[in-house]
Amino acid sequence: MDTPDRKTLLGFVEAAMRSDNPDLPSLRLAAQAHYRPGPGFAFIEVYGVDDQRDRRRGIRAEASRLLGLLGCKVDLEPGYDVFTVYPTRPETAHQHLRALKVVREAR
Repeated sequence: MDTPDRKTLLGFVEAAMRSDNPDLPSLRLAAQAHYRPGPGFAFIEVYGVDDQRDRRRGIRAEASRLLGLLGCKVDLEPGYDVFTVYPTRPETAHQHLRALKVVREAR
């Protein structure tokens, strides 16, 4: 149901958001995707920013913008079912640096 590319890009953006917000050590992203083919997402979920609604919204907006720049449009279409997508997170320092480089170049 899901392609590795969008999971990987979600992991890249999560790594960038964590790097941009070092004061949020529990920051994590997940996404909702429609049950249909395509590289995009319906909605981005932000975890680890529980008591800061405005900041959580800002992180969600920036993550959505970055995913769009990377080719994963975020667009909720009412009336369609969704499922949760979890990111493929960089596991090594080299993968983490690559993730940050890809996002930095997209900015």
